[in-house]
Amino acid sequence: MKNIPQARVESSFEENSEDNRFIHWILSNGKNLLIAFFGLVALFFIVYRVLFGSIVKSEHDFITAENDYQRLLTEKNQVAIKETVQKLEINLKTHPELHAKYDALIARRLIATGNIQEAAPFALNAISRTESENAPLYSDYSKTSLLIAESHLEQALQNSLKLKETLNAKDTDELLFALNLLRIGMLQQQLKLEKDELSTWNEWGNKIANKNNEAFQKLVDYSIIGQISLTNYIETRKENLRKS
Repeated sequence: MKNIPQARVESSFEENSEDNRFIHWILSNGKNLLIAFFGLVALFFIVYRVLFGSIVKSEHDFITAENDYQRLLTEKNQVAIKETVQKLEINLKTHPELHAKYDALIARRLIATGNIQEAAPFALNAISRTESENAPLYSDYSKTSLLIAESHLEQALQNSLKLKETLNAKDTDELLFALNLLRIGMLQQQLKLEKDELSTWNEWGNKIANKNNEAFQKLVDYSIIGQISLTNYIETRKENLRKS
């Protein structure tokens, strides 16, 4: 094979490529392109590592929150309960999206273990979300539940009576009306307001007599106080109140 003179090769290359500006640009900027390429690759790995690390951290936090909550469900020692709640609070601050899942659950568990004051912030958070979902009357009912848990029975009764007036005016949510009326009677019993309690149970009886009040019927069917049905309990209370 004959050797082709170097000058001829260069001349031929220039003749063939002089109309191709892109190739000339590549040849003249090849070093810069290489540097830019590796810079982009490095940037890609940095971004990937940061994002992937964030995802892994979030998943770890979610698992930790669930484990802490499960521990709270079984823990009976008061000191351990408070320590577990503190861990959950740290996680909830880091991930506010977890509030929707855990606030009401934590509040219920704390109330069940007698930690009413500690339960209040979680319960109020859950109630606030209910208000934002256009259910203010149920929020009022829930706030009164918290008052009862804190033994503020007089205020709870006043709130319940006010809610009853609102529900009467709206004439909409029959189930909430039934639950609230039952609560009023129970609170009046606790506060020894015998005449008011009897009046409430008479109103309850009139509602039950009306077969169109399905919510009252369902509440009676599924409610048991101690070992007796709700109907028997209320009838016994009415009889005792009439005798007193």
